[in-house]
Amino acid sequence: MTETTEKDSIFKTNIDRGLKAKIIQFNEDESRITYICSRNYATSFKNPEETVRASYFVELVLDYQYPKERIDIEVKVERRTPDDRADIVIYEDEECKVPYLVVEAKRDGITDSEFTQAIEQAFGNANSKRAKFAIVVAGNTRTAFNVAGFKQSEREKM
Repeated sequence: MTETTEKDSIFKTNIDRGLKAKIIQFNEDESRITYICSRNYATSFKNPEETVRASYFVELVLDYQYPKERIDIEVKVERRTPDDRADIVIYEDEECKVPYLVVEAKRDGITDSEFTQAIEQAFGNANSKRAKFAIVVAGNTRTAFNVAGFKQSEREKM
């Protein structure tokens, strides 16, 4: 792993756990990460958001016991902007056809308005994928939603 500050230690700890469990791996210079899930997905590890996604992916598999075979990364979202993708999708079924949870990951330290925008993105992606739940993860800040339990305008009234 690269050098980290104390603030980043939870991310480093989770990523180290993921490496040990062989659910993530890095290339030689640690510039790219590969997620070992329903389809192995490799991407640049230079974006600060990727540290958050990698750490949360490890938690989903190791702490919350979601099978890695039911998790996909960077999933195309129908009816959204052409290149819009959900950061992480957990499926109910082994064929990965029935989305259960959509995760929107953001870098640590975003503003309140950026977090609100991430909530909108998570809801849009979850509704498009017809997932039951959505969660926004921005560093150590997390908020989960029961998307299936509310009509789109109902959550604004809460």
